[in-house]
This record gives sequence, structure tokens and C-alpha cells, in this order.
Amino acid sequence: MEFLATNNIQTITHEDFIDFKNGKKDIPARSVMIDFDDNRMSVFENAWPIMTKFGYIGTVFVTSDLADSIELSQPLLQLVVSVETARH
Repeated sequence: MEFLATNNIQTITHEDFIDFKNGKKDIPARSVMIDFDDNRMSVFENAWPIMTKFGYIGTVFVTSDLADSIELSQPLLQLVVSVETARH
């Protein structure tokens, strides 16, 4: 994450990228999407604080079976500002 910050690389969402590809939006020339596979608690405990420090956004791909679970909803509600969720 520090490398991205040092090199002025900005994060975008999947929606940003789709809008860019469809000619609806411009994105920074130096941009990346940060993705996390599955809804591991380590994303919320380790990655999210670092991402918040740098002002980055990312996408957590949620296992469909757990997408509506109470255990998953609580941490995601707290992170909705900087993390996008998507189903597998």
C-alpha cells in the first residue's frame, strides 16, 4: 500500500472501471482495483485499517452462502464507506 501511495497510484472500484470502459467516466491514468477473495475476517482486521490509512477503497468478494449472514453483515456495515462487496 505504501508503494501505491509513494507512486501516486489511486484505487478505483469495479463500477468505476465498468463506467470507464463504457465511456461514462474517466479514471486516473495510474489506478488499480484492490480485491479480496472471500470474506475473511483478516480483511477487516488487517487490510482495512491499512487501506483506511491511505484512503484506499477495495472490493471484498463474498461467498454466496455467507452473503446474507448476520456475522458478515455487522463488519460490512461498519466498512461500507471504503469497501465494496460483490458476490462470487
